[in-house]
Amino acid sequence: MDEDAFVKIYGVAIKYSTCHGSIPTITQFPNIVPPSTGAYRLAGPQAWTSGFFAGLLWQWYSWSLDHPQLVPSTELETLARTWTIPLAVSAQKSSHDVGFLINNTFGADYELTGNEAALPTLIAAAENLLGRFSDRTGFTRSWDRMGPYQDPNKTFLVIIDNMMNLELLFHVSKITGKQEFAEAAINHARNVAQKQIRPDGSVWHLLVCDPHSDQILERTTWQGISDESTWSRGQAWGIYGFAAAYRWTGITLFQEKSIEMAEYFLSRLPKDGIPPWDFDAPEPAVKDTSAATIAASGMLYLISTARPDQPALRKYLLGAKELIHSTLAYARSKPSSFTEKNGHLQIHDLGFESILMHATPNLSQRPPEQIFDVGVVYADYYLIEALQRLERFCGGG
Repeated sequence: MDEDAFVKIYGVAIKYSTCHGSIPTITQFPNIVPPSTGAYRLAGPQAWTSGFFAGLLWQWYSWSLDHPQLVPSTELETLARTWTIPLAVSAQKSSHDVGFLINNTFGADYELTGNEAALPTLIAAAENLLGRFSDRTGFTRSWDRMGPYQDPNKTFLVIIDNMMNLELLFHVSKITGKQEFAEAAINHARNVAQKQIRPDGSVWHLLVCDPHSDQILERTTWQGISDESTWSRGQAWGIYGFAAAYRWTGITLFQEKSIEMAEYFLSRLPKDGIPPWDFDAPEPAVKDTSAATIAASGMLYLISTARPDQPALRKYLLGAKELIHSTLAYARSKPSSFTEKNGHLQIHDLGFESILMHATPNLSQRPPEQIFDVGVVYADYYLIEALQRLERFCGGG
């Protein structure tokens, strides 16, 4: 956890705030940093990535409570909330992405500060996601439509990414005491474990389900190189998502699946320790540093749930540390230029605006746009989360 990472996050927050009088307003959110400009390409509040930057600010606020920063905690809290409030419109987004958008932001605000004003948006997002759960399929619908699957009455689409949004349901179930939120999340996770994870621990990205039964019509991919390949970020989502599901429920199946998926991920890493965008992509393969940081944070989440009789899980601490160290050595961006005097932080040059470079949002032939070798806000989010978790385990060493 170093000053430069903080300076980049703080500097981006200030740079992209639009002031009307004395009140800053946020209308666009950091998303992708192309190497040609080194500056964030912004996205609207309903883009699936738009909650991660406010989430980064909440992470820094939390960290600042015990680790003095260049900017006071009170200012970080205000800044994080400033970036959070405009996301309220996304609570009703017609997608599973409401977890990424709302739990990382309004959920963080409520947990860290006790701000009850965050609760209505948090609960509304969970109710929206619960409304996407189907008793017939046993899943929560991910996308309404995608590619050739344009009729929701004929296909029910489930992607592995959706495991990451279950925490919103578990979180709101705990807050409200309403078990239907947790029950939907448990049913979804059980069905993913049984129907979306291959026997070797790898994952299909996309399940195409019959919306009127529990039948799987197709196991395919939207973002992998082929239907039978393993998209590395999808594998990382699974590691993390099942670790989270185990943490909230104690259901052994979920811990077992997280372990299986972590074993597969580590076994497929190349010698340089940086995951390719798809584990089955031909060499030399384009890398995805976001897969590395998500997997590392997921493995640290996994071992945080280990019982005293499970010392073998400590191996994932080493795996996570190696992923983080390799990724930072490979992809850390040029430091910012700044000075600090009498408690005043002055940033002279942000440089490349994300902490990490060399992520791959999309490289499959199926999405309309191929984007690779860029900085992405979610790679930074899970990097900072992983570093904080690592600090709690072993002082960051």
